[in-house]
Amino acid sequence: YTAQALIGTPFAADSDLNCLSLLSAENVSYTLADRTEGIATPIRIPSDTIGGVRYRYYYQGQPPRVFDCRLALALARAAPVLRANGVTEVIYLSHYRPSFGLLPKGGYHYHAQGLAIDVKGFRVGKGVVIDIARDYERGLGEQEPQSCLGRPMTRRGMLLRQIVCDLDEADAFFAILTPDYDEAHWHHFHLSAFHPAQRSRLRPKQTALMEVPMEALPPWALSRSLH
Repeated sequence: YTAQALIGTPFAADSDLNCLSLLSAENVSYTLADRTEGIATPIRIPSDTIGGVRYRYYYQGQPPRVFDCRLALALARAAPVLRANGVTEVIYLSHYRPSFGLLPKGGYHYHAQGLAIDVKGFRVGKGVVIDIARDYERGLGEQEPQSCLGRPMTRRGMLLRQIVCDLDEADAFFAILTPDYDEAHWHHFHLSAFHPAQRSRLRPKQTALMEVPMEALPPWALSRSLH
């Protein structure tokens, strides 16, 4: 396996049960789900709230309520960062997107493994909704090469950038893709949890300068090894 093939292939069922202990330590209530195509450790969370932050589906109807344990763990560890920024609700577009058996070995993206969530916006306090498509200011990393924050010109743009920079610094997620990444992400943040194969690997600080190619990231944008 190449490293990419490894993270593009779901781990075998019941091979990542240590995650369940870590999730319990975060005081997240869950139930085990039936074996689910692409997901190594499928669980269901009975509440729409994780770590004191509510997750609201943007579209009508009900999304799949199944997560890989690793994504639920990442959301639990991200909750203190979100609450510190006043976030009471995360508005999301999708998380688990089953492949229906159509993806080849090594080609499973994070959504097909239940390891990613696409966030459209945030509710701050009781009423203010910040929308990424409308309020995110692009290209800030080039303005302040030593700072993730850059120089946002609006209050909502500042808060969005502060949230994403704080999440990046917290290392709860392996990757945080913003509208700076490419046109496909123009209206959302893509948050992907660590694949079981990625533990104890170097994590690039991808949020900080997503408009700069990975090979051009300066040394300060590379994080320490994680465990």
